[in-house]
Amino acid sequence: MRTRRCAPRRWRTTLTSRAHRYSSWPSRDRPICYFEDEQSIERAEGDIEQFVMGVLSASPSAYLYVIAYSMGKRGLTRALVSFARNHPDEAYRLREVVLAAPEIDTDVFVNQIAPGLIAIG
Repeated sequence: MRTRRCAPRRWRTTLTSRAHRYSSWPSRDRPICYFEDEQSIERAEGDIEQFVMGVLSASPSAYLYVIAYSMGKRGLTRALVSFARNHPDEAYRLREVVLAAPEIDTDVFVNQIAPGLIAIG
């Protein structure tokens, strides 16, 4: 049986002025399981939003810079839009979001995700 973990986190303290928080998404890593991976990341959007809020709560004066890669950015982008809608007073702390390895349909991004990210500021 394969053990799955959602968003394992660890602090990296090599820089004295910044705390880095890492999160990874365990993929089934087989093309036949891609649909299951999609469903899994969609179910985790609320958890990702809580993760973002937890990082910001742990560092009340810090800003958040995010790099999202592959399937993880699907859940992250939706979670950030939801975070900004649910916590408008904290949305200014989301400074930059880099979306690498596009796996989001262009129409979905342009019509559903980008407007929410733009609204953050």
